[in-house]
Amino acid sequence: MSKNKQLIGDEIARARNHLQQQPLAAPQHDELSRTLADMELHLQLHENPKPEEFLNTLQAMEVQLEAEHPVLAGVIGNIVRVLGSMGI
Repeated sequence: MSKNKQLIGDEIARARNHLQQQPLAAPQHDELSRTLADMELHLQLHENPKPEEFLNTLQAMEVQLEAEHPVLAGVIGNIVRVLGSMGI
């Protein structure tokens, strides 16, 4: 697994851990959980994440969560930055 994919995997784990400690409202929780699971599946299949499926969702979630969940927003921002460094 490439370094970037490992970083994304680590950040997905951090996001899940944070979601367990401080759950979000159901629609946000479901959307973020689904996006993280889809990304993880792509990583396990050794595929690059599909930018159109993930970047827009993650960027929107980062903005939505900044005020009330800054740590989680930061983790999501880390994932977006790693995806960007992969050219996605």
